[in-house]
Amino acid sequence: MADFAMDDDVVRAVLEPLTGQRPTGTTYSPSACAPVSMFDGATQPAASLAGVAAGEGGGRSTFTEAVVARRPDIAAVAAYVRRCPIVVQNDGGTPLTTTFAVRDGDRGRADQLLVVEETPDDPLSKQRALVAYARVGDYAVWARLRAFQGESVDRAQFDRLVAAAVDKVARSA
Repeated sequence: MADFAMDDDVVRAVLEPLTGQRPTGTTYSPSACAPVSMFDGATQPAASLAGVAAGEGGGRSTFTEAVVARRPDIAAVAAYVRRCPIVVQNDGGTPLTTTFAVRDGDRGRADQLLVVEETPDDPLSKQRALVAYARVGDYAVWARLRAFQGESVDRAQFDRLVAAAVDKVARSA
C-alpha cells in the first residue's frame, strides 16, 4: 500500500467520524442513531495529538489509519453498533442507509478491540468497509479498509493493517 501526503485539513476530516462530528443539517434515522464519539464526549482531539496515514490498497480499495493520544471509549462504540445496526443519513440529497455489524477480530497487543463491518447502500461506489476501533494503553487506534465497486474487503489485508497499527503503538507506549 502506498501512502500520500497529509495536511491538517485531512487529519481533521479523518478524526471527525471518530468524534461523532456530523455536517450541519444532516439528520439520522432513527434519531437516536446519530454518530457517537469513540472518546468521552464529542470534542475533537487536537491534530497535534493524532497521527494519520492513508493510501490505496490493491485493487479497488483504500485504507485509513489514525492513532490518537487519548484513551478511547470502545464500549460506547460497541453499544452504538448493537443499538443502531441500520442507520439512514440524510443531508438533504439522496438518503444513505448504512448497515453495521460487529465482526470477530484478533485483539493481538490491544487492550480492547472492536471490528465493525460497514455496508452503505451507495449505488455509485458500491463500497463496503471493515473498521477497527482499538485501545492500546491510553491511545486510540482506528483503522479502516474500504473496498469499492462491489469488491470484497480483503480480510487478511485488514487484519495485517490492524495488527501493524496496534503493534506500532504498543512498542512505543
